[in-house]
Amino acid sequence: LSLAEVNAIGQSQSGSANRVVTIAMPEQAGAAVPTEAEVRSVFGKVLASSITPWTETVVDGALVPVAPVAGRIVAERTITGPGITEWMLSNGIRVLIKPTDFNNDQILMTAWSPGGGSLVSDAEALTAALAPAIIQQGGVGTFSAIDLRKKLTGKVANVSAQIGDLSEGLSGSASPRDLETMLQLAWLRVTAPRADTAVFKAFLQQYETVIKNKDANPQLVFQDTIQMTLGAGHPRVRPLSLDMLKEFDLGRMLTLYKDRFADVGDMTVVFVGNVDLATLKPLVAQWIATLPATGRKETWKETGPKPLAGQITKLVKKGLEPTSSTIVLLSGSAPYSREQA
Repeated sequence: LSLAEVNAIGQSQSGSANRVVTIAMPEQAGAAVPTEAEVRSVFGKVLASSITPWTETVVDGALVPVAPVAGRIVAERTITGPGITEWMLSNGIRVLIKPTDFNNDQILMTAWSPGGGSLVSDAEALTAALAPAIIQQGGVGTFSAIDLRKKLTGKVANVSAQIGDLSEGLSGSASPRDLETMLQLAWLRVTAPRADTAVFKAFLQQYETVIKNKDANPQLVFQDTIQMTLGAGHPRVRPLSLDMLKEFDLGRMLTLYKDRFADVGDMTVVFVGNVDLATLKPLVAQWIATLPATGRKETWKETGPKPLAGQITKLVKKGLEPTSSTIVLLSGSAPYSREQA
């Protein structure tokens, strides 16, 4: 199969013959439906324009140009029964490894450090929660998100960061052959986050469109009512609104992200899958034992909202068709255990 044959198929599928143009848009005030003449005009301008073929750029350089000085594994023990190996690292991080043979081409990693959004002010809790998704779309280190995808072509490795209500952490997966790449990505997510203004603007535009159309969706109105009722108006459970979008600032998101990952000396990292301890050990010393640890002592704190007492009934009427959704929620206190949960 040649390139010329593939291009010939593409060219045979294009052109004006048998073309159908379909436009879908919300029926709302201020949304003008384009006329046929306007649509034809757009196609005419594109056909008359000169479009330069895409030129692929080559991404050079290592993911981490200068590797950190490796740390150490200062203690090791085996937890009998489940067959878990525990390593304590020189920066305080605890590592747990459980080799399995369920999937020969997969290693999973998860990591958490106590604190999370509970240590951020109520007003900035949502900013902190959204920060990882926005920041990591900017790439890491010297690599933009696009350059990073190119750099990782052919590799099976990924790592994402999260800031939850009670903890911040990482999650990732990799093929055993790309284990080091996954650990390098974890190191970069913590030490070299990258903010991108274009990504941030696209995020705001996307959510602005969603929010503007949200009130026309009965299901979303229903969900927002449940959220606000359960939270009794608590600022941490506010549904996203246009006014809240105006509060978001990319610089502040980056600051909150860096603060939450500034000291991960109390982090627990778990590896499960087709992992070889002898292979993993020097990589953990190189990339996990060198994550920042400044001695900051912190834990999560209670931020609310408290469960509501008594019986509360809310009736939401929205939409045109005779349909209904019912949610019954019961709350109460109980001692925590994994079985109860």
